[in-house]
Amino acid sequence: TVEISSSQLLFNLVPTGISTASNGTVSLRVRARSQNGDEVTFDAGAVELLRQVQGVLRYGQRDEAGQRDEAEGGDDWAKPSVASFIEQYTGLTWGDFSNMNGGPFPPHASHRNGNDADGWFSGYNALDAATAATIVGHLNQSAGSRITAVFVSYQAQAGDAFYDAIQGVILNDGRAATDVIRPVGGHSTHFHWRVAN
Repeated sequence: TVEISSSQLLFNLVPTGISTASNGTVSLRVRARSQNGDEVTFDAGAVELLRQVQGVLRYGQRDEAGQRDEAEGGDDWAKPSVASFIEQYTGLTWGDFSNMNGGPFPPHASHRNGNDADGWFSGYNALDAATAATIVGHLNQSAGSRITAVFVSYQAQAGDAFYDAIQGVILNDGRAATDVIRPVGGHSTHFHWRVAN
């Protein structure tokens, strides 16, 4: 019997021969052999195939030794189709995506499956009509319909500059801006995108 009394990263697997060009799942089977030749096998199950988002500007502390994210495999993992989508946007700075294997990612309620991304752009924190216009511009880009939700901290009431700016706006793909851009607390310093596969 082997017991580990504290939660710690015991090893990091770097799989080879697995394509990260498209979405999929990866199954993990662990096999351990003792010094006397006894062997045990454990099927750990399947996880979404995620890959690191690369070549983008990042904000905040990232994957440094001793940081909380390291024990979960980092903070810059997304489904291959989502990572490719994010990498095409210029002028944005990115924060958290998902952990290496998805799953819980405190303090986030989401960011569990490689479809979520936190981002920022210069002027975002004003949460005014200009901020709204920039976000609408992202949604109106050629592949912007893949962004299924944008979380922003604004008050959904007349008189809020951000809210007033998106009222009655119909996106190029026919969706109402207010159906996509949602008022969610905790997003006054960054926006949150949920991206479809």
